[in-house]
Amino acid sequence: QAPTRIALNDPLYAEVLGWLIDEAELLDMYRYEEWLELVTPDVSYRLPVRVNMYNGEGDGISDYCHLDENHETLWVRVRRIVDNLGWAEDPPSRTRRFVSNLRVKEVGDAELEARSYLWFTRSRGNLPQYETVACERRDRLRRDAASGRLKLAVREVLVDQTSLSLTNLSFIL
Repeated sequence: QAPTRIALNDPLYAEVLGWLIDEAELLDMYRYEEWLELVTPDVSYRLPVRVNMYNGEGDGISDYCHLDENHETLWVRVRRIVDNLGWAEDPPSRTRRFVSNLRVKEVGDAELEARSYLWFTRSRGNLPQYETVACERRDRLRRDAASGRLKLAVREVLVDQTSLSLTNLSFIL
């Protein structure tokens, strides 16, 4: 039986929404080490390449990825930023993440599927223009048995663009 969508007035929905908003704040405030505590040791974080396809030819999601990360590679990304080893973020970008259109389903005893839209903006240096990304995030959140906290187990980020018009991918969506 397919999981049913959780109602907007359900406390579980509010918990997931709060988790996503707190996550956005951690990332926008450069608190990457705290963010890393919100992911499971077996996390999968993917940013597949989008391709244009005609109706009926597929979903437009490639097997190739801009990013295909696990806990270890995310840890390295965070260390590079925190230890000032990543020149792409020195000086750091100013970012804002706007989370909306959240849909939540229970998919197991301790797992939730959360789909949300993300509008990401980034300002770099003294440039007057913003870089933006519009995307859908398909997350699997798992309740940690020890702490009872939700943690990110899977994230697939589906950007709306087929060609990314970004300086780099030194940020976390």
